[in-house]
Amino acid sequence: MESTLQPIQGMKPNLTLAGVDIQPYEPEKGLLDSSPISSSDEVIVDWEGPDDPANPLNWSSARKTFIITLVSAVTFNISLVPTIFAPGVPLLLKEFHSDSTALASFLVSAYVIPFAISPLVVAPLSELYGRNVVMNAANFAFLVFTIVCAISNSIPLFLIFRVLQGGAACVPLVLGGGMIGDLVVPEKRGRALSGWQLGPLLVRMAIFSATVNGRYL
Repeated sequence: MESTLQPIQGMKPNLTLAGVDIQPYEPEKGLLDSSPISSSDEVIVDWEGPDDPANPLNWSSARKTFIITLVSAVTFNISLVPTIFAPGVPLLLKEFHSDSTALASFLVSAYVIPFAISPLVVAPLSELYGRNVVMNAANFAFLVFTIVCAISNSIPLFLIFRVLQGGAACVPLVLGGGMIGDLVVPEKRGRALSGWQLGPLLVRMAIFSATVNGRYL
């Protein structure tokens, strides 16, 4: 049975019926108009001029210095944890009555295992919610996981939260450079980044764990 439906002729363009835009039928174009979107339909989100006070590049030097120092200190701290913990592993094994060399190696490496995974999650989250939110959440999580490691009463519990601790600890390394890049113009960015990267280097100077219980490091 042949269809008796015919194209509607003479219908005005952009006529809205029940919330639907109805366009005239044009056989040479088909039912869908595939013409490109004009530039007027594009939405560009940008600062309100070069002097926008909300732009981090326009913040005061004191505020920028404070933030960069804070990010550098956090990076120093999370880099300190695996380095300073290694000499304290024998004390931790002694407390838990273990002499396994394999376990000793894993206690150190458990912290850095998440460094290969967490950036895949952290970077997209920072684009969705902002670097500041993700950084603060990670620092709080790092503090909580560190406390649990300190009060853990078994090696399995310690290892679980050691891995979680490492997952939170990698965030300053992932986002630190981007945060500094948001604050400093490219011409002066090298000096700021070099100061931030000194944190992991200075860590090598902090070796005092031989006299401290390993779990608190």
